[in-house]
Amino acid sequence: MGTGGIFAALADWWQRRRAAKQRVAALNDTLEALIDLAGLKVRTVSGYAKKLRPAMSTAMDYINDLVDAIPGPLEISPWAWNRDPVVNALFVTQEELVPLFKLRGEAKAYFAKPRAEETFALMTMDREDKTVFAAERQGAILKRDIPRTSVTYKNHRLIALGESEGETRALIKMRALTVLAQVVQEEVEQAKAREEELKYLENLYKVKLNSLGDWVDDELIHDDIMHEKKSSITQMERSLAQVRTEMHQARQAFRSNEAHLDALQRVMQNAPEMLKARAATTLLNEFSMIAKKNSYEKNHQITLAHITLGDERSREAVVVRFKRNDFS
Repeated sequence: MGTGGIFAALADWWQRRRAAKQRVAALNDTLEALIDLAGLKVRTVSGYAKKLRPAMSTAMDYINDLVDAIPGPLEISPWAWNRDPVVNALFVTQEELVPLFKLRGEAKAYFAKPRAEETFALMTMDREDKTVFAAERQGAILKRDIPRTSVTYKNHRLIALGESEGETRALIKMRALTVLAQVVQEEVEQAKAREEELKYLENLYKVKLNSLGDWVDDELIHDDIMHEKKSSITQMERSLAQVRTEMHQARQAFRSNEAHLDALQRVMQNAPEMLKARAATTLLNEFSMIAKKNSYEKNHQITLAHITLGDERSREAVVVRFKRNDFS
C-alpha cells in the first residue's frame, strides 16, 4: 500500500471512529432525556448508562425507522381542498381547515410566537368506515342500493410542529420516546396501586382473624361450630401469608432504583410491541368510497401511516406542510 493509500485508510478509520463517538454521545443524550421523562431516580445505580445503552440503541433504531416511514409531506391549504383529491378526502368540509391549522391545540400555541412562513407537522386522525348504499352502473344497467364502504377521517390533530420536515420528524421521535416513558410510569403507578390494595387486604384479614379468635375463646360455642371457626382461621392465615408474600414481591419489584432500571430496559426492549406504524394505501373514488377493482370510476390513492400505541389506541397519520398566511 502506497503512502496515499495509508493516509486514505487512516482518514477512513478516523471518520468511522468519530461517527461512532457521535452516535454514542447522541444515544447518551437521548437516554438521559428518557430518564427525565420517566421521572425515575435510576442515576444512582452504578453503571446505569452502560446497562441501558444496548436496549436504548435498539429502541431508537426501531423508532427512527418507524418515523422515517411515515408518508409526507402533504401540502395543505384551503385551495388544496378544491384541487387535491387527497386533501379533499381527508376533510369533509373546507371549513374544518382554518381552526385546525391556526386556532386550535398545538397550532394555536405554536403560532403564539413569531414563526417562519412555512410549517411542518404530523397530522393524526381517526378513520371511520361505514356501509352506504349507492347507485352503480353495471354495463348498460344502472343498479341502485348497492352496498359500498364510505371512508371518513375525523378528530384531526396537529402535533410536532416545526420549521422543517427534519425538525418535525425529530419531534415525532421524541414523542415516541415520551410514550415509552409513560409506559414505565404506568407500570410503577400500577405497582404502587397494587401495593395499596394488598395493604388493605392485609388489614382486612387481620381484623377478621382477631374477630374469629374472639369466637374461638368462647367456651360456650358448640364443637361443630368451633371446628368450622378454626378451619376459617387456618384459611384466613393462609390468605394473610399470601398477601404478605405478594406485598414483599411488589416492593422488591418496583421500590428500588435497580427495579426501575430493569423496567426502563424492559420497556425499551419491547418498543416494537408498544409502538407500531405501517404505511397503508386506500383507493377511494370521488365520493370517498372505496373504489372497486377494475372499475372505470374516478379514483385516487391515499397513503397514510396506521399508528398503534399499545393494544387500543390507533390513528391514521401523515406529515403535512402548510403556510401560516394561507389560514389567516
